[in-house]
Amino acid sequence: MPIVQRGWYPSGRKVVANFNYRKRERFHAFGALGRGTIRYQFYGEMNSDAFIHFIRCLKCSYRKLLLFFDMAPYHTSQKVKRFLLRNEKTVKYDLLPEKSPEISPIEIEWREWRKLIGNRYFEDKDEMREYLHKRIQSDDCPVIRLFDYLTP
Repeated sequence: MPIVQRGWYPSGRKVVANFNYRKRERFHAFGALGRGTIRYQFYGEMNSDAFIHFIRCLKCSYRKLLLFFDMAPYHTSQKVKRFLLRNEKTVKYDLLPEKSPEISPIEIEWREWRKLIGNRYFEDKDEMREYLHKRIQSDDCPVIRLFDYLTP
């Protein structure tokens, strides 16, 4: 699972990066920020079922949710809309404008995650997930404070 970042290399030397990478081997994450923490869950696919599952997991930890998410198809599907409508007393949401990831604070977190795993070799996706989990739990990856983000 290569995440190759830029780097400095000796002039005139060819740099070779070896990867044991299977094209179809991947995983995805849904995440939510709040109270100085990040809640995240890894999934094999990014689809409506996974997104609904993630919201259900959040509901187990919090009585009420206020969510902001982008216009990705798995956020705006009919299945998700029906779920949100059934849970409208405990889950409030708003959609971010199309094609504007720069205003989504979770995108800053994803960028930090990519820095953690950039230019590292992992045997497989499980090893990468485990590495990410340990680094995030050990505060190596700072969590953006939403209040600071919303009030510059």
